[in-house]
Amino acid sequence: MRGHGNVDNQLSDEEKLRAIKERSAFEKQKKSAEEAKESKRYTKQKKLTPQFTKVNQSIAIAGALFLLIGVFSPIVQLPIVGNINFYNQGKGDGVIVLAIAVLAIVFALTKHFRFHFYSGVVVLADLGYVILNFTMKMDEVKQQVNSDMAGNPFRGIADAAMLSIQLQWGWTLLLIGAGLLITSAFYRDKSV
Repeated sequence: MRGHGNVDNQLSDEEKLRAIKERSAFEKQKKSAEEAKESKRYTKQKKLTPQFTKVNQSIAIAGALFLLIGVFSPIVQLPIVGNINFYNQGKGDGVIVLAIAVLAIVFALTKHFRFHFYSGVVVLADLGYVILNFTMKMDEVKQQVNSDMAGNPFRGIADAAMLSIQLQWGWTLLLIGAGLLITSAFYRDKSV
């Protein structure tokens, strides 16, 4: 009987060894399956949250260039004076936009795109403020001309001078530049 018990102990040890091997193989499979699942989750997450790309840089730099060109482009045409651009209007708004454009290029090259949203909003607010002031002053001037020129034979000349005051194409460049800066902050390439 002793020999028989010894055989049972040997089989028992073999079964234990087999069970350990099976458990080890199962744990390896489980770990491999978890790694595959994590890899799929990472890939899926990467697809759901696309990254900033060179397209963002291109959009931001294009927006900054539009601002740089727009600052020196004519924004208003006045009689006798001629064209006025955003830089030489004398209030410092052009300098602010120039600084924002230069900083936008720097932040685009260093891939810090949050700045572009705020800078685009600041430029749009500045443009809105300047346009609002311009239209308010134009209304004041028109009212002044109407009251001063009432019954004057040269009123036609004053009316023609008032009609010759026009907004120019520089506003378009500035608006496009601000829009591109804001776009660069939100654009996500879905293929990444």
